[in-house]
Amino acid sequence: MRDTIDIKSEADLTKEVLFDLFWEDDGVLYWKRPLSNRINIGSVAGSKEGCGYIQITIAGKRYKAHRLIFKMHEDYFPEEIDHINGIRDDNRIENLRPATVSQNVCNREAPSNSTSGIKGVRFHKRDKKWIAYAKVNGKQKHIGSFASMEAAAFAASAVRKALHGEYAHG
Repeated sequence: MRDTIDIKSEADLTKEVLFDLFWEDDGVLYWKRPLSNRINIGSVAGSKEGCGYIQITIAGKRYKAHRLIFKMHEDYFPEEIDHINGIRDDNRIENLRPATVSQNVCNREAPSNSTSGIKGVRFHKRDKKWIAYAKVNGKQKHIGSFASMEAAAFAASAVRKALHGEYAHG
């Protein structure tokens, strides 16, 4: 076993500790100071978890790579970190921004069970119209009914941009 490091929580991961453990290149962390014999200096740190995020184990605890990279560059851990382009393993610093939980949710794609494949748009079978909606403070708000999916998508996108600014997805 290599040198041990006393990390009990994310708060113990100072910028200095992180730069002692890793170097970062284009959103990928590499071990500079491996903490076990199973890890080689220069090897990529972490692996992709089921949700698509890169996860790294330090002193028996798991941390998301994007949080560690953000701390290395900005010297703090925000409440949430948003991947601007929505790609969960794209941890380049220019793709990461601090966010609230609400802002992070705004930047998600349409759910996988979406019938239209477009965030904020669904088809109303009885009326044979496309319905546009947006979430405001966790509640779904009706924007309007439209003859075409494209018109509903445009309306939903415009309202999301007005409500959520740079965090609006699509």
